[in-house]
Amino acid sequence: MTTYIETASAPCAWNAVLTPGRPITREHVQALLADTCLWTGVPVTAAIEEHDGHVRAIMLLRDPSTTHGTPSTEDCMLVAQSLARGNRWAIGTGCSESPSMTAVMLGLREGYAPDAHVHPTDVVAHGLDANGYRPAHLFSARCLNVGDVRTYDEPGVLIAIDPANLPAVAVLAHRIRQDRFVVTDYPAGRTYALRAIDAVEVTHRCPIGDAGWTPCCDRTPFELPRTDRITEDPALVTCKGKAAQRAREAARRG
Repeated sequence: MTTYIETASAPCAWNAVLTPGRPITREHVQALLADTCLWTGVPVTAAIEEHDGHVRAIMLLRDPSTTHGTPSTEDCMLVAQSLARGNRWAIGTGCSESPSMTAVMLGLREGYAPDAHVHPTDVVAHGLDANGYRPAHLFSARCLNVGDVRTYDEPGVLIAIDPANLPAVAVLAHRIRQDRFVVTDYPAGRTYALRAIDAVEVTHRCPIGDAGWTPCCDRTPFELPRTDRITEDPALVTCKGKAAQRAREAARRG
């Protein structure tokens, strides 16, 4: 059984809920979030809820990171207010809906490769025997260099659960092979990230030449889990990205 340990935390349990006043696609919202991250320099984390092909709500949260740090609640509110003003979106908070509960952002994709297996949403209902969750597309944007924003997104769920039942979330996270997940703990007034301590070690292809990204999964070495490795030998790559699979096939034909 996988054990999850706290790897990063920050005081305060903050969120903001943005509601578009007109139909808008998730792709458009993600582009706006990435642009806001670029010009403010503030990391952006969001759970995007959709209905009938359009975005119904965007919940902004904080994601504590050992690599990128944790933005202050003041900076996060600046991002929320900028998005609300610039797009004429309503702004509110989801805290009052469940002040005694914790909010958990849980991805449904195994690993980080774009072509990796994605579990159905109802796996949460089966795993937690509860109805306190909503399907959401999880999105993050981080400034890596001046003028350069790195984004990641995957299908996921936003779970509202009693803090005493968090071990059940860890069991579910293990079953669907999640390396980490983030908890916004409203009762305790803090936000923290949990990571699997026995996550499967993955070997990635080292960036080639002046490139800053791994050819196998298109990430910087700083974005890779600390348990992973990098190599210059394509035959040793175990990352499941499409580029990595092609490299292994070429090495075998070699």
